[in-house]
Amino acid sequence: MNSKSEQNIIEISDSPVLEIDPVVSVIMITYNHEAYLSESIEAVLAQVTAFPFELIIGEDCSPDNTRQIAIEYQKKYPKIIRIITSEKNVGMSKNQARILSASRGKYIAYCDGDDCWNDTQKLQKQADFLEKNQEYVAVYHDAILLNKFNEGEKISVLPEGGRKDFSNMELTRYAFMPTLSILFRNKIRTLPEEYFKVLNNDTFLISLLGEYGGAKFLSDIQPGLYREHAGGIWSGLSPQNQSIGSATTCFWQMVYYNRIGKVDIANYFAFATIDHILSVIKINKGLLLKWFIIKYFSKTYQYYLRMKQAFGSKYQTSDIGK
Repeated sequence: MNSKSEQNIIEISDSPVLEIDPVVSVIMITYNHEAYLSESIEAVLAQVTAFPFELIIGEDCSPDNTRQIAIEYQKKYPKIIRIITSEKNVGMSKNQARILSASRGKYIAYCDGDDCWNDTQKLQKQADFLEKNQEYVAVYHDAILLNKFNEGEKISVLPEGGRKDFSNMELTRYAFMPTLSILFRNKIRTLPEEYFKVLNNDTFLISLLGEYGGAKFLSDIQPGLYREHAGGIWSGLSPQNQSIGSATTCFWQMVYYNRIGKVDIANYFAFATIDHILSVIKINKGLLLKWFIIKYFSKTYQYYLRMKQAFGSKYQTSDIGK
């Protein structure tokens, strides 16, 4: 077994025997998932494909036996499994970013260490579709919610009317797709700095994918299993804290799109930020909106000053209305 460390990143893999050109990279973020990790890994290994794939496990220094379980599977399946970790916990954003960066596949699929796939043909069906439909950047399918309240019931994660295709603009603004169900083209090589300031990294990533095409819902794939539990990074939060997390994500998406000059999209996320904030606090919406516009959307006045400087010698303010 070889282990290399660079910039606090440690990869545990057997490079001489790894698949040389995997078509799909399955990325699996895991932290304190000892109760679920084996099932998640087994579901990935059960995939029946006509092409090679790799499984990259991002293990973030779990205090339980998560790392030991991952290493046991890596030893057993050295051609497929790579482990990306470090000496210290780096948090979800950096953990996700480093395994995205390590992905060698043409396509990337998600399956977190507490989720599970149920269709052994999932990767093959999704990759086949993207091969034939270049206008789409991603495909996804349904997922079943499992928690202590509905164990045994088949309750879809998707809302009513949520089984639909998305245009590239819908992806950019907001498109809910269960993370464990997505397969997307490996297009994003560099993540913006704003990405590392949010909790909803998947939401941010989906928005970035919108630059490259739309998303297709595939109904012929059996739903995956999404677990809600107290140890879940997102599902373990209270509804109020989830709203705060969503507001924070929208805010930084607004900052990002404003920074790259896509003001219309930035405006969308500005109002989305306000809506999320209003869902958790009682405040006069008009006053909040006024404050937000003054603080973050004063560009109109800035443009006025630039125009005045450019044409001031020809048109004076005092001439207006004459």
